[in-house]
Amino acid sequence: MPKKTIPLLLLISLFFLTSCAGAENETFAVNEKENAAQPVVSTVQQPQPADTEVLISRNFGFGRINPSLYLKLEGEKHVEAFQEADRTKHQLMGMMDVRHPDFDVVFNSGGQTRQLHLWMPKTSEERAMVTEIDNTGTGYLLTPASTKVLRDLIGDYRYDSVQAVKNGDVVQTIGKIENFDAWEDFLEAVEQSRPASVQKVGYTIEGDPIFDNLHFDGQTIQYVYDDTLDRFGSHSKEFETCEKVLIEPIPAELHMSGEVYRLSGCSITEGGLNKNFWFAIPDEGVEIIGRND
Repeated sequence: MPKKTIPLLLLISLFFLTSCAGAENETFAVNEKENAAQPVVSTVQQPQPADTEVLISRNFGFGRINPSLYLKLEGEKHVEAFQEADRTKHQLMGMMDVRHPDFDVVFNSGGQTRQLHLWMPKTSEERAMVTEIDNTGTGYLLTPASTKVLRDLIGDYRYDSVQAVKNGDVVQTIGKIENFDAWEDFLEAVEQSRPASVQKVGYTIEGDPIFDNLHFDGQTIQYVYDDTLDRFGSHSKEFETCEKVLIEPIPAELHMSGEVYRLSGCSITEGGLNKNFWFAIPDEGVEIIGRND
C-alpha cells in the first residue's frame, strides 16, 4: 500500500470521530427487565477459571457472563481477595433497579464457581456492589475494605492496545488499524446471515479504551458503545439494535478519500443512523494490518 502522510490534525480529527463519536444519552438507572432485553451475546465460549485465577469481563447485560476476557488476575492472593469480598458482602433490602453492571467476575470458591456482576463506585466514598447472575434482583454491598482492594486491582489496570491486539480485537490507534481481518470476517458473516461477534477498540490520547461491540444473531446487529473506562469521557454504556452495516464515503469536509462504516436501521436513534459507531478507513495515511486478500 502506498504510504502518504496526511496532516496530523486531520488524522487526529478522524480518530476522534471514530473512537469518541458523541455519547449523547448516558445510561444510568435502568430497569432489570430492560437490561435483559438488550444483551450482546458473544459466540466465544466462556473460559473456566483455574483455582488460582479470577476472570473479569465487561458486562453486556444481566443474567449472563460476557465471554470476552478483559482482565485475568492470577495468584492465590487475588483469588482470596475476591473470596473475602464475597464472604463479607451485605445484602441490600428490596429489588434491584440500577444501571448496567460494570464487570462480570468469575472465580472458584469452596469447590464452586462463583459468577457475579460487579458495580465499581465512581468515588472513593462509595462502596462496590455485586449481584449473582442467577439472582439479579438481589444486590449486595461490599465492605469498604474489599471495595478498596477491588478498586486497586481493577481500577489500576489499563486495557492497552498490545493486549487488545493479542486478544483478537480490531484495534484503531492514530495512523494504524490492526486485526482488520476480524472486521472483514464479521462483515462476511453478516452478508451470509451467520451469527458472529466482533470487538473494536479505539484509544484516546491519554490511552483509555473506547469499545464498540457488535453481535449479529443471524437477523439483527446488537450493538454496545462503551466509554466507561475513559477517564475523561461521559462514562456511558449504550445498547442498540440495528439492521445493517452501511458503507459511505468519508465526508468531504475531512479532505481525504476512503470509506466509513456506520450502523443503520437502529431502534433508538432518530433517523435510524447510530451516532456513536463511526469506523473510517482512509485510502492513504493509515497502516492497515491483517487485511484479507
